[in-house]
Amino acid sequence: MTPALQVPRAGRATIGLGSWLGGGSAAVVAIAVAAMAFACSVLLARLVEGQALARVQLAAASGRDQLRRIGEDSLSDARVLAERPTLQRLLATQDMQALRFFLQRFCDSSLNDACAILAPEGPLASVGAPVPWAQVGIAIREQGERFILAPADGSALLWGAGVAVTGSPQLRAVAIRVVAPAVLGNLGAEAGATLRLQNFTTYAAPDDDPFTALHTRALAAGGTASAPIRDGQAYGATIVVATPVGEVAGLLDADLDGAAFASSVQTFQRWLVLAALAVAAIAGVAGLLYGRWLARPVEQLRDAAQRFGRGDLSVAVPAVAPTEVGALARTMEDMRRNLTDLTEALRRSEAEARAVLGGITEGVYAVDAERRIRYANPQAMRLLRLEESQAIGRFCGDVLRPRADSAGRRPCETDCPILRARSGAAEARAAETLCLADGSTRSTVIVSAAPVAGQQVQVLRDETDLEAARRARDSVLGNISHEFRTPLAAQLASVEMLRDGLASLLQAAVEPS
Repeated sequence: MTPALQVPRAGRATIGLGSWLGGGSAAVVAIAVAAMAFACSVLLARLVEGQALARVQLAAASGRDQLRRIGEDSLSDARVLAERPTLQRLLATQDMQALRFFLQRFCDSSLNDACAILAPEGPLASVGAPVPWAQVGIAIREQGERFILAPADGSALLWGAGVAVTGSPQLRAVAIRVVAPAVLGNLGAEAGATLRLQNFTTYAAPDDDPFTALHTRALAAGGTASAPIRDGQAYGATIVVATPVGEVAGLLDADLDGAAFASSVQTFQRWLVLAALAVAAIAGVAGLLYGRWLARPVEQLRDAAQRFGRGDLSVAVPAVAPTEVGALARTMEDMRRNLTDLTEALRRSEAEARAVLGGITEGVYAVDAERRIRYANPQAMRLLRLEESQAIGRFCGDVLRPRADSAGRRPCETDCPILRARSGAAEARAAETLCLADGSTRSTVIVSAAPVAGQQVQVLRDETDLEAARRARDSVLGNISHEFRTPLAAQLASVEMLRDGLASLLQAAVEPS
């Protein structure tokens, strides 16, 4: 018999198909949204880092362009100074005091830090910040009118120009601007980063400087290097500052604070998390509703299957959607109809079998693989003088109780027809004397069939009365034989005596008269 479907016990927590579908949909959406949020966060961080690096590189390049413009302004100022008629007149009159006053006024108005009239042997007149004029003269001779000077003492770099004075080509009108920290501060404010200019003449590459690695990369590439610094809290870029002849004069560093970028990333991530949670919540509710809608026809099919399991085939399976579940419903309906037809056929066959088994005089019982009784007809129960409940499920030897041999062994252990039938023996029968529970005995013949579908049928024929008839027949035959044997023996003895004495009798006595 097919076991019935197990119905969840009352009070036991169960999770329905709708909950599984809704929860699964919500989980899938949540995982997808979380993956997208994580990917967006990573991509945003990389994008922000790229933008920050681009910005700090732009700040360094802008600072270098500003320094180049400073050098161009110095060249323009030097050319203007060299062409001044006043300068030519003062040089011609050799009025040094007036020349220095003129140079001071010119430096102040042109915003240069130092100005001078430079002769081959040294400055004729100079004003402004202290400048190593000997190194300036060398720079002019090597680099030309416009020069960049990195003082040997490690002081700030100088951007300047030296132009031949009109009418005195051996003299040079020099205009110099010193790139001091204040100047770099103004340039950094315009570029949007903190700028620092390293004098390459005295550069020592300290290990504790986060720009040291950038300096190495920039010098190796001969251009620009950028990277996050200070554990990603800032971004740095370095540009090599070279003289017009290609000699390295300094290293321009741009330092950009990363707090604003980190704050923008964190703000985006917060909004991304909120959006992900909102999407996951909406997807969860929608998935739950959709799962319940999708699970409703499955639940109807489950109820129908449970009715089938309980043997109720009277109710038709409802038509449901979607298509696949509808196909399953139609299949179950076809199965229900087939089961109904098969059940009716089985019931008729069972009724016929019970009628046959109930109409025969012999007892019939069936055993399983362990020789436990699974069925017994009423004749077998009347023969054994037992109720059906006392036999079903018990070992057949304990129910039939065949008489043991002289050694105390039961036929179940030595000569069981059931086992002989399983082994394919031609003769699977045995004559056994059954010791019934009421103390009586019955002489029986047990015939066993081969096993079919895990069960084996035995026919139990009671031959107690037949055996009594056989004993009565043998007794009658014995008595008749005894009664006939006694007179016949006397006659036989007389005949034998006559035969023994016939030779000695007279011929006359033998012949008839």
